[in-house]
Parts: sequence; C-alpha cells; structure tokens
Amino acid sequence: MKVLIINPNTTKEMTRAIEETSRANAASGTKITCVTASEGPEAIETAYDVAIAAFHVLGVIKEREADFDAFVIACGANPGLDAARVITRKPVAGIGESGMLTACAVAAKFSVIIPAVPRACDAGWSAVRALGLENRCASVRSTGKGVLGGFFIDRRELEEMLYMTGKPAVEQDGAGALMLLCAGMTGTKEILEKRLKVPVVDGVISALKAVEQFPGFG
Repeated sequence: MKVLIINPNTTKEMTRAIEETSRANAASGTKITCVTASEGPEAIETAYDVAIAAFHVLGVIKEREADFDAFVIACGANPGLDAARVITRKPVAGIGESGMLTACAVAAKFSVIIPAVPRACDAGWSAVRALGLENRCASVRSTGKGVLGGFFIDRRELEEMLYMTGKPAVEQDGAGALMLLCAGMTGTKEILEKRLKVPVVDGVISALKAVEQFPGFG
C-alpha cells in the first residue's frame, strides 16, 4: 500500500519529524512518502492559514492521486479534508479528526493539547465541535507557544512543555486521554504516556492507521 502524507505547511523540518514517526509505525508492506507544501504558511495557526494550506493540499492530491492508495493530511486543523474527499474516492484522513476519534475509542473523556497562545483555545474547541465531541472533551489546553515556537526547541524541552500542559488536563480536568493537535508534537507520545499514565494520541499515527485499513482502493 502506498500512502502519501502531506505536511500542509512549508517547514521541511516538521515533514522530517512526520516521516520519522510514520515510518516507525507503518505496517509491513506500507510504503510512506512525505511531502512538504511548496507554498503557503510556515505554520498553520489561523483560519487564514488553513484556507491557504487547503488550496495547496488539494493541488497535491489532484496531481498525485493516481500514484497513491491513500492520503494523510498532517495538520490538526485538517485543511482541505472535506474537499479532498470530493476529488478522490481513495481514503483521506486528517490527523486532527483521526486523533480525536481515536481518543474517544480509549477514554470516556479526552483533552486536546494545542501549540498556540491560550486565546487560540477557541480554535481547538472549534475542531472539537466540528466533530460533535463537546461532551467527550474534558478541556482544550495550550502550551502557550505557537507552532514553530514549540517545535524549534530542544526535544527534552518540548517533552517537558507538553507534560506540564497535559498534567492539569489529567489531574484537574479529568481527561482519560490526551490528543496532541499538531504534527509538530509528533514523537513525544511514549515519554508522555510514561509520565502521565494515560493514553496519548499522536494524530500522525492515528491517521496512518485509519487509511491502512483500506488498501483496496488504489
């Protein structure tokens, strides 16, 4: 099975992190190709960024639709996801949608962790409401840093930042699982689970596993 994973922003370092996680978790026989948007925002943080990124995501899928069996949109905002499912009948998964649905499968309540300033929690709640999951979401908590501000730091610093954000979600908000709503947080799942003692959902893995179930559409 050939899966194309699209990083909708233009930050190649993030694409490499996405690719590392995807290859480490792919089933045998799954061939992973990761691409970076050629144009658009360096990070996707606003509705404007999402709209611009969606245009480029759809262009990639239209151009390469015949070459792959499934597609993953590696951004928690799922830019272009609904439209992508119009232009191809092949499976298309977004890491935000797949991650939250996975969290529902392992916990009665989950919390979303976003890499943005606190006032951007409204965007996180919008993503939750779009899936009708308000009653399953214990909270949306922010790291207090933007996407790139939280990505271009030492790995241990990132893990500590996510731990300190997730700890009150578990202890105060009652979350039975955490969902990391950004591809820039990929690769931290295992260490956070060991420290927080709850399932931590990496949307990159969730989306990949979602499309891997349907290899016959290529």
